[in-house]
Amino acid sequence: MGVYEEVKQALQDIVAPELKALQVEIKRLDEKIDSLDGKLSARMDSLDKSLHARMDSLDYKIDSLDKSLNARMDSLDYKIDSLDEKLNGRMDSMDKGLNGRIDSLDKSLNGRIDSLKAEITTEIKRLDEKIDIAIQIRERLAAIEGRFEEREKRRSPAKTKK
Repeated sequence: MGVYEEVKQALQDIVAPELKALQVEIKRLDEKIDSLDGKLSARMDSLDKSLHARMDSLDYKIDSLDKSLNARMDSLDYKIDSLDEKLNGRMDSMDKGLNGRIDSLDKSLNGRIDSLKAEITTEIKRLDEKIDIAIQIRERLAAIEGRFEEREKRRSPAKTKK
């Protein structure tokens, strides 16, 4: 045997069992990885199902809350519309009442104003008549004074002659 054969045989005797042991170890690690991969996939599938179940539950709860809120909002809209109608009715009633009172006061005030106008007009006419009488009296008095002065003047020259 030659040196080559001896080295080859020595390598096979030493390295071959080590390679075989490494192959067995690699196969065992591959199986372990496959096993862990299967467990991990199963766990991820389980978590995925659980997550989807929770999301579906939350979607249901959200839909339920949405329906409940919509129902409450519809109820509030109805109540608001009802109150709006009541308020409009009351305001219309108050408006009619106030308009009636205003019309009544307007008529009353117009009547009073007309009455005061008539009284003032009557008083002005009465005062005009009195002023006319006073003017006539003044004119008569002035005429009498004028006559009196003329008589006095006529008498005065006679007094100065004596």
